[in-house]
Amino acid sequence: MALLRGDDHSPEHTNEFRLVSSSEDSGNEETWTMSVPQDMLMRLSKLDHLGINNMAQRLSEETQAELGLDAKEFKPFVSQLVELSKRALASGKVMYLWNSL
Repeated sequence: MALLRGDDHSPEHTNEFRLVSSSEDSGNEETWTMSVPQDMLMRLSKLDHLGINNMAQRLSEETQAELGLDAKEFKPFVSQLVELSKRALASGKVMYLWNSL
């Protein structure tokens, strides 16, 4: 989200992902489901081919130490997020993020 907004990474960004189910709800102590902020969907949905390539490159650079993936590996992931965002917005639905430890 910070990359989409052009912001610095901040712990406050995580507060924008509203918890909709906790590990207690699912019976699994290591999972959480959160709603994706609406402005993130809007920004993702507006990425064109060049925007997808730029985002993939930026994700690669930002996560190189942890993941070691290059932009080419991130591109399908970003493309799919763009399409999911478009579908969610067109149907008036919310997109969710599922986390697991």
